[in-house]
Amino acid sequence: MPFVFLVGNHSSGKSSFINYVMGRNVQTAGVAPTDDAFTIIAPGNMDKDQDGPALIGDPDLGFSNLRLFGPTLMQHTQLK
Repeated sequence: MPFVFLVGNHSSGKSSFINYVMGRNVQTAGVAPTDDAFTIIAPGNMDKDQDGPALIGDPDLGFSNLRLFGPTLMQHTQLK
C-alpha cells in the first residue's frame, strides 16, 4: 500500500486537501488548530478511529515498529 506524507504550516489547507481528495470529511478543518497528531488514513469499508497505542499495538496493521520511537510518538499518532 502506498504512503503519502503531507506536511505544512498551521492552517495551510492540509485537512481541506485531504477531504477534497477523499471526497468526504475525514479530517476536521478549521482556522484554529484541530489536532496535533500524525494521522494515518487507511482504506476500509467503514470509518474507524483508533488511538496511537491501539494502532501501534496491533501487529496486523504493520505499524508496531513505531513503538521504538517511544510513548510520545505513540500518543501523537491516530488512525482514521
